Amino acid sequence: MTNTKSPKQEKISQSSENKLKEEEKRKNDSKKEQFFSEEQKKKKEKKKTMISSSTISTKKSTLKNKEIQSQKSFFVKKRKILCWIGSILFLFIGLATVSLYLFPSLNRISKPAFSLLPFPVAMVNGKIINSREVSNDLEAVKNFYLNQDFSSLNMRVDFSTPEGKDRLKIREKEILDKMIEDKIIYSLCVKYGIKISSKEAQEELEKKITESGAEKKSLELNLKILYGWSLEDFKNKVIVNQLRLKKLFEYYQEKGKSKEKGFQKILQAQKELEEGKIFSEVVKKYSEGESASKEGELGWFSYEMLIPQVAEKVFNLEKGKISNVIESPLGYHIVKVDDIRFVDSKEKENNENQKEQGNLSAENFSEKQNDNVQTIKEIKISQIFVGSGGFMEWFEKEKAQFKVLIFSREFLWDNKKGKVIFRDEKMNKKEKELRLKGEGDPSL
Repeated sequence: MTNTKSPKQEKISQSSENKLKEEEKRKNDSKKEQFFSEEQKKKKEKKKTMISSSTISTKKSTLKNKEIQSQKSFFVKKRKILCWIGSILFLFIGLATVSLYLFPSLNRISKPAFSLLPFPVAMVNGKIINSREVSNDLEAVKNFYLNQDFSSLNMRVDFSTPEGKDRLKIREKEILDKMIEDKIIYSLCVKYGIKISSKEAQEELEKKITESGAEKKSLELNLKILYGWSLEDFKNKVIVNQLRLKKLFEYYQEKGKSKEKGFQKILQAQKELEEGKIFSEVVKKYSEGESASKEGELGWFSYEMLIPQVAEKVFNLEKGKISNVIESPLGYHIVKVDDIRFVDSKEKENNENQKEQGNLSAENFSEKQNDNVQTIKEIKISQIFVGSGGFMEWFEKEKAQFKVLIFSREFLWDNKKGKVIFRDEKMNKKEKELRLKGEGDPSL
């Protein structure tokens, strides 16, 4: 029998199916709504997070910008302050420079600047000599004279008087001249491949210390008192320049330059002395240069004031003794020691007991101690001098090739004479007068 449904039952069945489908659809829609709702929540939260982090980032950026602006403002202010300081300093240097080069009379105002700042004073083939170098060496020379005791000679050195200031200015000119010559000698050494190693300079310094017979500490003290120098300063300012000149002279000799004429002349002078002729008469007959005009008398010298070749041979001689022929870069010398004295370099004292020692042989550099007072040996000398007709002429020719410029309004480079002179002709005449008038004056 076939199971069949009535139309009514079919309707009920279909209605149930429809309800189930609707219910299922409702559930699906509800799930979809719930899913989309959660997704929207997540998006909103993500958006909030993004907005929040963006806000924080914006705040940080704002703070950073403010900090940068603050730093910029600080640097701008700092730069302005530095610009003001620079402008004031530039103005001061400008005024000092004008004073140095155009108005020497204002030098007392700008003098401190010249001692501290390296203003160009002269130029030798592009090599600068500055005001600080000149000022330091002038101060050393001034210190040397002020720390000497000349009371036993009834003399004193005073650079504060008008005449004393002129004497000091002459010394300044001589210092500048020496510095220019040292630059030329250095340049010639470079030109001819002559070098002075630090080892050579140190060995020469040790040699000088040994020759002096003084202890190293004592020599250091004496240099400090007299010049305000250390041993290193002495080596660089004196020893090295002496070695350069010595090696340049040796270079010249190796080139076989003629020196026969001058050498024969000095040998003839030596022969006449050995025959018993009076020294001053032999001077008149044979000597050349400055020594010829003063019967050979040159005055008082300490060891370092003489050229090395002469100092080494003469400082061991006793009073009244005459040297053999000495060859130097200048020419040929025969030197007589007229007198010996010891000058107090620290404080005044009675030197009568020292005068009695004039006939005694003393140490080369001859710094000695007497009752803890530092003294320097000086010798009074006369000489017969004959130019070699070689090295000096060669050197002067080489020297003439150098371009020397002097920027100071007080000094001028004389190309013909190859030396520094005063621009003011009155000062040149004044110098001649002081040198004639001040015979035996230690400051000249």
